Amino acid sequence: MSTHGGLSDGFEYYLPSTTESTHADLTEGLVVVDTNVLLNLYRYNERTRSDLMKVLAKFGDRLFVPHQVAFEFWERREKVIHDASGMSQHYADELQKKASMALDVLNEWKNRVSPPATFVTEVRGKLEKVFAEVAEQVRSLDTSIPADAARNAADDEVLNELLPLLRGRVGAAPDDATCRADDAEAQRRAKAEIPPGYKDDKKPGEKPFGDYRVWAQACREALVRGLPLLIVTDDRKEDWWHMPHNKRFGPRRELSAEFTKSGGVRLNLMTPPSVLLHAREALGIEIADESVQSAKTVRVRGANRVSSAFLEKMPSGRDGQYAEHILTMTRCAQSNPDVEDFIDAFMEAFPSITRPEVARRRVGTLIALGLIEMDDDAVRLTSDGEAYARDGDVELLRELFMRRVKHAETIRDLARTLSREELSERIYGGQVDNLSATQGTRIYQYMRALDLIPPKTGESTGPVMDVELDHALDAEFDED
Repeated sequence: MSTHGGLSDGFEYYLPSTTESTHADLTEGLVVVDTNVLLNLYRYNERTRSDLMKVLAKFGDRLFVPHQVAFEFWERREKVIHDASGMSQHYADELQKKASMALDVLNEWKNRVSPPATFVTEVRGKLEKVFAEVAEQVRSLDTSIPADAARNAADDEVLNELLPLLRGRVGAAPDDATCRADDAEAQRRAKAEIPPGYKDDKKPGEKPFGDYRVWAQACREALVRGLPLLIVTDDRKEDWWHMPHNKRFGPRRELSAEFTKSGGVRLNLMTPPSVLLHAREALGIEIADESVQSAKTVRVRGANRVSSAFLEKMPSGRDGQYAEHILTMTRCAQSNPDVEDFIDAFMEAFPSITRPEVARRRVGTLIALGLIEMDDDAVRLTSDGEAYARDGDVELLRELFMRRVKHAETIRDLARTLSREELSERIYGGQVDNLSATQGTRIYQYMRALDLIPPKTGESTGPVMDVELDHALDAEFDED
């Protein structure tokens, strides 16, 4: 009698998901939602929130929330509501600031060209009107939960839907012996970089154990019920996902193997946008296209930007020590902190920054340079970020700058043929590839401080500022 098997026997976890298997997971599996999925309900617009709630309700008793997820939800709910409330008002205010910048550019142009006064008045009026109208439209689309909802459950629409939806569907707290065993296993895995959770190893307190607790509690429930396990998460870390070429293709193979070898049926990971997309056919639910897109937008917010990302102001830049300041900023993320802890460390390192919202903007430089990844849960160093935080290699920083910052090559090419004064005039006049004067000025100053624009014969070196750019930079280093 032959004992030979087929190609996939014993290697089932290598098989990619198909549309059929995904639909089977949605219609037959135990559906476990991660903490970020529940918290993102506070960040979605009303339509997206409603569509995802419909899908969750459709799962019925197959919907399961591990005890650890419920704990993390209650621990972070108030802060998420506070951060999400009034978001449209915040960005409407930001638009008004941009209106002031546009008017400054108009005034600068007026002083150089001397156009008719009536023309300037007309254009200024159009600018002010357009920005005011757009800002008002942004305010009118604010569907966030009011900040008072954190203390008054009657105002919390999300909570009022989740409470009946999840009644009888939240796992019981594990006993003390199970908790100790889970945490010991989480610690062992973190040291050996065994998924999941090792990317959170440097988080303070009990936080490094959170991912493994969710995993262990979800697996135990699926094994008891004898169902396929589908985990819905917005977590993007590599200790959950199989990521060849930085693309996410289902769960880590180690996780799939562990689950099936312990007697599990099948493991799958999906994001909320993917669930919404497949729910149309698998569950027969009408889902708006805008809901899928909105869920994607919330999911990638704060994620690593590509080369078109904008640089932000230096938190302390007049001394020209950009590389040192970027190194200090990067090292604030070495412990994989929560966003709040990271912002606190950032403000402690740069006392001139006194408001968290300003610190959050300044951190954009690290994202633009590919040194950190930042989502609503935590801040993590990229592999380049880890190398720079460890070695402080300025050559690595220069290479990242030229590779990732749009227009850097153009400005360097111009610097080879133009005098510093000519280049300054072009940049400040917005004459470089339609690059704004503000962003052009910023890129130029970064490049000079990082010695990416070598001085010509007879020109000074170091962080000396060009007279032409002085006016712009007076505001550049003041806290906004």
